[in-house]
Amino acid sequence: MSVCLPARNEEATVGAIVATVVRELIDGLGVVDEVVVVDDGSADDTAAAAAAAGAVVVAADDVLPGVGKGTGKGEALWKALHVATGDVLVFCDADLRDFDPSFVTGLLAPLADIDVGFVKGFYDRPVGAGG
Repeated sequence: MSVCLPARNEEATVGAIVATVVRELIDGLGVVDEVVVVDDGSADDTAAAAAAAGAVVVAADDVLPGVGKGTGKGEALWKALHVATGDVLVFCDADLRDFDPSFVTGLLAPLADIDVGFVKGFYDRPVGAGG
């Protein structure tokens, strides 16, 4: 299984997320095989932080360059499909400050039902100081 993180300018958070997945879900439980970060043109040290924490890091522009360049989260998501080696892919955001391994395992549990082929999680993301 691959955990894929689309990222742009997420140096402040991506390393901690990758480190948690590596520690808890790769080394700990053994349910994840790799963490892939698709860096979509970051101007900060997102790629270095992710790689130092144990992720496979690719630049979005380097994946299938023959199809043309594009930017944005959607671009990074579909390009992750061409880089990740897992049979199952879990996508998580790279900017979460309260990341928990259950964000990954919670998406996996419904897949135990053979009729389930897609699972999408959700969470509240308060906007501004007032929520």
